[in-house]
Order: sequence, then structure tokens, then C-alpha cells
Amino acid sequence: MEPRAPAGAPAPPPLTVLLVDDRPENLLALEAVLDPLGVRLVRAGSAEEALRWVDDEDLAVILLDVQMPGTDGLEAARLIKARERGRIVPILFVTALDRDRRRVTTGYQAGAIDYLFKPLDPDELRGKVAAFVDLHRLQGEDRERRRRYADRLVHSSEARYRQAAADAEWARAALETADRTKNEFLSRMSHELRTPLNAILGYVQLLDLGVLGSVSTEQHTHLNRVRQSAVHLLGLVNEILDLVTLDARGVGLRVVREVGRLDEACEAALALVRIEAAMRNLSLAGPGAVTDARYLGDPHRVRQVLVHLLTNAVKFTRPGGHVALACGTSDGADDADRTDGGAADGPPGPGPWAYARVEDTGLGIAPDQVARIFDAFTQLDGGHTRSEGGVGLGLTVSRRIARAMDGEITVRSRPGVGSTFTLWLPAPTVGDDDASAEALAPDAAAGGAAGAVPERWYGEVAMLG
Repeated sequence: MEPRAPAGAPAPPPLTVLLVDDRPENLLALEAVLDPLGVRLVRAGSAEEALRWVDDEDLAVILLDVQMPGTDGLEAARLIKARERGRIVPILFVTALDRDRRRVTTGYQAGAIDYLFKPLDPDELRGKVAAFVDLHRLQGEDRERRRRYADRLVHSSEARYRQAAADAEWARAALETADRTKNEFLSRMSHELRTPLNAILGYVQLLDLGVLGSVSTEQHTHLNRVRQSAVHLLGLVNEILDLVTLDARGVGLRVVREVGRLDEACEAALALVRIEAAMRNLSLAGPGAVTDARYLGDPHRVRQVLVHLLTNAVKFTRPGGHVALACGTSDGADDADRTDGGAADGPPGPGPWAYARVEDTGLGIAPDQVARIFDAFTQLDGGHTRSEGGVGLGLTVSRRIARAMDGEITVRSRPGVGSTFTLWLPAPTVGDDDASAEALAPDAAAGGAAGAVPERWYGEVAMLG
């Protein structure tokens, strides 16, 4: 969304995105996907034409096809980065090639920020372009914003001495500005930190696979430590970004309502934590027999919550322990044994409900600390808990996601015995099986916290081929 100009002032021109591809039909498809962003889209059918745009325009981001006749995308990226105006412009490579590691490495060396593989996902394409466009806009506005903010402070200080009511209004506006600035900063920095962290993980993987030469056992050990540290840091960044998106000061999270199978969600989540469980010498059990348990909710968000609950269970269970994930349905609820803090493990209200239950043989949680575990930036006392790291956001984000889908997360725990966390989701009733992706969230224009890229885009065009 373009920034609103002051009354009487001309609206700022839209930011420019350069699309580079030798095939006109691909350019048309890219324009159709990116049109809802409200940016200025310019075309180049060759590397030479692209360089002229770089010299003449202030570009927010470049989408560059890798395979072009003559000067291909890799060489074009090197030429762009050699120019003064192109040095800091982010380049997203678009390619239909297989994800060959050597070619990906060459692309990053040529100056690419990221790869987009065909067939393109419209959500992913718009999300990445929107993030870089917003960042470019913020950089350009930063100096002017500081000047305007200083002017407002001076004006408000003078008005404060003349009228008490105007002083109160200034204080309110300052608090709102600080809150928006905080969310803007956290969101932008989280997006920016994820790009180099993903690159670090990619290069570590290339080194560990021996692509650049043989790796000794000791080197493999050190590379694994680097990978674990980068994955841990990436998890913290993602949790902060999720918390900003879920900020309760205005709008909620935008999710969709779809009928999904819980066993599929469980298996997808288990696949992402099996390696970590094996490394910690834990047994990890899944639902076992096929179940027809179905839920109403957002499949991506359901998987995200289950991965966090499983990761938490693995993290706080000692070697040799056991973690199990089960799923099923429940027709009713017994509110008598459920506290407001979610201390019991029963359904949160009248059914029908679908549930996914994560049970571990870990450290457990003391009764007086159960109500605190869902508070943001809360870590329970204890040396082992502290040694596992984290900033205490995962359960906060997970519960907010569950509630955005009209569900809940409950917990039952005994110190020294283990914990059981249960994700409850509405179960479909008659007629729900025919429902397609229906928005569950607030006003679509809200889209999340200030400065955040919207979670989903609707009204898609066909996937690019």
C-alpha cells in the first residue's frame, strides 16, 4: 500500500520493479501476479535493456530470468552489481532449472538475494517482492520521517504549555508512533535477517556435502555446530516476526477455513522434527493407525503449531525419553476441570472438536507456573530451561494462532513426569466439506501488524509455468 500524502500534496510516485525475461508471455504473467501490489512494473527483454533501466531508474527490486539467450541472467547480475546504481538493488533470480546446488551457489556469488523456482507460487512471489519494495520505501522515507517527527515534537511541546488537552493528544500520538515504529522495525529487521541466515545455512550445507572438497570428521562436527546455531537464530527471528504479525493492539491474524485431515498435518509436522529427536536419542511416535479426524482451519498454521509443540517436547525431554503425537475427535466438553489458564487437557467448549495431542516424558511444569507459559517473553526458572535458549515466544504465538482459528491449546503437566499439550480445532459439520478457503479473520484490509507482509493473498491468477 502506498503511503498517504498530506492534504494538498501530490501523491508520491509508485516504486519501480524491473522484470527481465526474453519471453513476452512470462513478462505478462509476472505483471498479472504483481499488479495488486500497486507498484510500477517495467520490462526488459534482454540484459542490455535491463542495464539501461538500472542506469536511468531508482529500482526497488529486480526479477531476473536465469536462462536468456546471449548474456544470461548470471552474467547480467554481475554487470548490474558492477554499476553504482545497481550495487544495492536486490535481485531475485527466476528459473525453471532444477535446484542444482552449484548453480544456486553461482547465483549468490553473482549478486542474487534469492531464487524463485518455476512453477512460481503467487503468494511467495508477491510476498518477497512486497517485502523488498516496502524496505526500499522505508529507506527513502527515513530522513524525511525524522524531520517530520522532530517538527511534531517541537509543535507539540509548544502546544503543551497552551492547552492541557493538546498535550494529552500529543502523548497519545507519540505512543502510537512509537508502537508503529517498533512493529515496523521488528518486522523489517526480521525479514532482512532471514535472508542472510538462509544463505548461511545453504553454504554450510554445501560445505558439509563436500561440494567444495572433502570434509574431515572434525570439520563436519564444527559445520554441524554452525548449522545448529544458525537454525536456532532463524527460529528466534521467525518467532519475533510471528509475534509482530499477531500483535493484539489492533488487528488479528488472517487465516483461512478449510477442511483438512489431522493425520496428514501430524505426519508433515513429525517429518520436520524426526532428525532432531534422533540426535537427542529420543523415541518419536506418530498417530499410528490411519484416522479420519478432520478439522476446520488453516493447514499451514496448523502445521506450524504442531511443529512448535513437537519441537518444545523434544527440547525439554532428556535423552532416552519418549515423545508421542496422537490425533482424534471429541463430541463434547467438560468445562468443570478446565481453568482459564488452560491448565487442564479437555476440550475448550461444546463440540464437535478435532484434536492433536503432544505427550512427552520431559521435565514437566510446576502447577504455579503453568499459567505463565503462554505469556510473551516468559521462560520458566531452572538451569535446564535456560540452557535450551529461546526468547519465550513460541507458545504465545501458537495459542494466538489456535484462537484465530476458533481453537485453543491446553496443557496438563506433572513435574518430573512430563507434559501433554493439546491443540483443539473445530471439527467440520454437515456442509463444511464443500467449503473452500473462507477467511476466518478480521477485515481483509487489516492484514496484520503494521509493516507486515500479509499472510495470504486471494484472487490468484494461474500458476506460472
